[in-house]
Amino acid sequence: RGADAEALEPGAQPSAGRTLVLLWPDSQGRGAAGLAAAEAYGGGQLATIGEWRGRTYGAYADGFSAHGQSFAAECQDYVDGAFEVRGETPLPNWPLARDVLRVWGRRSG
Repeated sequence: RGADAEALEPGAQPSAGRTLVLLWPDSQGRGAAGLAAAEAYGGGQLATIGEWRGRTYGAYADGFSAHGQSFAAECQDYVDGAFEVRGETPLPNWPLARDVLRVWGRRSG
């Protein structure tokens, strides 16, 4: 089954009823692209693909960030506060990466 997708310029909003998908927006776990996109998104469902704190090699290996290589810690803080995990699926990975697909729903209130 296929999916209809639209690419967005930075700062643009997805059409109503769409899910924002963030895929490794912050290289090496640094930057603000992921946070900017998540904060600007007004929709109810978000999907993230990449590493997330608690599921990285940085949790136990020197030289790796504890929050992973895909999303800056500030982005993870925002998403954890504004959304809740509705589902998670491990993905095939490159060596030294622990990517996962997470589907999030916006918290009410």
